Amino acid sequence: MTEQEIYQRFLAKSDDVDSATVFLDKHFRESKDFHRVFEVLKMRARWELGLPLLPPRGEKLPQTTQAALEEALVGVCREVGELCFAAGKVADGWAFLQPVGDEEMARRLLCETVVTPENAATLIDVGFYQAVAPTHAYPILIRELGTCDAITAYDSMAMQFDPQTIPELASQLLTHFHAELMSNVVAGVIAAGHSVDDEASLGDLLSQHAWLVVEGGHHLDASHLASVVRIARQTDEESDHRMALDLCRYGQRLPADYQFESNPPFAELYVDHQKFFEVLIGDDYPRDIAHFEKKIEALRGDYHEPLAIEVFMDLQIRSGHRDDAVKTMTEQMWRFFENGEVPSTVFEVAQTREQHRVLAEKFRSENDFAGYAMAKLCENHCTK
Repeated sequence: MTEQEIYQRFLAKSDDVDSATVFLDKHFRESKDFHRVFEVLKMRARWELGLPLLPPRGEKLPQTTQAALEEALVGVCREVGELCFAAGKVADGWAFLQPVGDEEMARRLLCETVVTPENAATLIDVGFYQAVAPTHAYPILIRELGTCDAITAYDSMAMQFDPQTIPELASQLLTHFHAELMSNVVAGVIAAGHSVDDEASLGDLLSQHAWLVVEGGHHLDASHLASVVRIARQTDEESDHRMALDLCRYGQRLPADYQFESNPPFAELYVDHQKFFEVLIGDDYPRDIAHFEKKIEALRGDYHEPLAIEVFMDLQIRSGHRDDAVKTMTEQMWRFFENGEVPSTVFEVAQTREQHRVLAEKFRSENDFAGYAMAKLCENHCTK
């Protein structure tokens, strides 16, 4: 249709608002001018409510009419947002859905959007950095930007996400890095003239080929390895912990120049992290948890002592020894609460009636009535 024909067809319908807006809606949809579609649908919504096509300055509407108009405009935003996503215009789609607070719809549409070289950056921005669908967008970020940027993105953003999202992001990064390292190690073993069993793990290859790493340098950036091992502490699944153990065993073989310093209680970066993941796997809990108990003793009076206690408690909780964690809280962590101000996170440690009773007794011994009252209420009304 020529430009002249468009004008003529519109003029033929312009005397009737319904016909004219239907024509304009169809025309702008076909030309993918979705902002114009939005304006047309807004006019139609106003017209259907008996209002002028465009709002006059200082328009004041009856409450019922205003509510009906707002509801109609929310529907318009959803409709146009969906059109934008379907056309791959992710930023525009989010711009229409964000004001109406429909993050669930935006998440669904973003996850359905086919990734292309043209929209990948926008998918990463909206999905990850604007937190619409972080676990969907993060693998795209890893693939498009690489491990270095993925680590930076995780460190800058992850703690802004909910507790269910953080472990999945950490797992995605760990899985990617482990697979990349495994691929490079396999290639190195084959290049050296050895065969590789299809079922062999990275740990198996390290055990079978003592010359790996120490003789042949390293297969991936060593600073990335250190960061991924650190981030892997946030994972929840045993399969992730076993992959992290592989990375720790690999890291321990690196030359001294690549054994990066780390803060206590992970001063021996790969040795200490190996023990951390072994606690979570649980093959020998008493032996492995004792490693971190000794860390606390070694750090008495040191700036890093509270962190060592926090790590110890975290391991106790995650390995199913919450009673021990409550005991650690009351016997070791309490003295670090400044001016007697006990953080609310203390109440997250206790879950059973008996655990709340222990907290209540501690508050009572410290003459902290508010804390005692809260703990006692939790004790009396706990279902476990």
